[in-house]
Amino acid sequence: MNVRHLKESEIKQMAEYAVTNYEFSCSWKSAFNSAVEFAADEFGVTATKAQAATAVNMAKMIWEGYKIEAQKEIHKI
Repeated sequence: MNVRHLKESEIKQMAEYAVTNYEFSCSWKSAFNSAVEFAADEFGVTATKAQAATAVNMAKMIWEGYKIEAQKEIHKI
């Protein structure tokens, strides 16, 4: 498998996959590993640590957004 620069859209896809993994595993380390596996499976690329870490950081932001939305719903009731 080769290493290459990933497009922003590809890293975003990795992040979306990682946040889904985190939702079930509650482990950012597991989410990191799933992002690396996703890149290999979907793009045929060995993601670098920096690329996977960027995807996980994006996933963390997505997760925080979910938490904020959940809090808004709780306070509506």
